[in-house]
Amino acid sequence: MDQDGGDSAGHFGELPGDGESDDHAEDDFATMQVRQAATMFGLNPDGGFNEQNLNQRYRRMALLLHPDAAVRNGISSQEATAMFQQLGNARDLL
Repeated sequence: MDQDGGDSAGHFGELPGDGESDDHAEDDFATMQVRQAATMFGLNPDGGFNEQNLNQRYRRMALLLHPDAAVRNGISSQEATAMFQQLGNARDLL
């Protein structure tokens, strides 16, 4: 018990937003990621694309951004690898 007669063990008071779900913030973040991934492929981020369009654009971009091809085009190996990984992550997200 504390001086006021209350039990303060494990209780640090209410913080702003306590009890509210972070689901809305997580949904906004996920939506933002999907929009960015679609934009990366040049697709309509509002969902105006299908699996076939996505696969075609992914293959085309993968050929351009593959580290072996990108290094030949003057991009550093590290930068090419990072871009290729971002492309794969975006594909997986969609």
